[in-house]
Amino acid sequence: MTSQTLSSSRSTRLDARAIGCIAAVAIVYGLLLISILMGGEAKMGGALLINFAIPPVLLITNAVYASRATALAHPLRALLFPLLCSAVALPLLFALITPYDGECSAESVCTNMGTWYINWSTMDQVWYFLLVFAVAAFAGFGVVLFVRWIITRVRHT
Repeated sequence: MTSQTLSSSRSTRLDARAIGCIAAVAIVYGLLLISILMGGEAKMGGALLINFAIPPVLLITNAVYASRATALAHPLRALLFPLLCSAVALPLLFALITPYDGECSAESVCTNMGTWYINWSTMDQVWYFLLVFAVAAFAGFGVVLFVRWIITRVRHT
């Protein structure tokens, strides 16, 4: 009987919606990683991803993640999902935005890394997109969780 309880508690923590949300975020970040690794014109695809694809995916997947019953039962534990969705983007954004081939301009602060440079003056763009990703993730999560909390309170009164 104890093994059934442990098995059922594990299955409720990672249900189909949670696995789908994790897969959606992994796919979109995987596409971003592929565009970074391919380099050249593929980086433009990465720029399009961070502008137009990743924020809506984070908004929707975190909203779906918050619609799970365990998210309402354990909101602080469930809050780790939007936090991780945002934090994972930092190295990817850094790899997409800061390095470039060629010479460093006079008004930029650069570090030479062999044949390419890291432009530290573009870090404001990295922080901007990290903020956009965090707002999208936490907004999707927070709105759905708040609405579910209100519905639960109204039903119990």
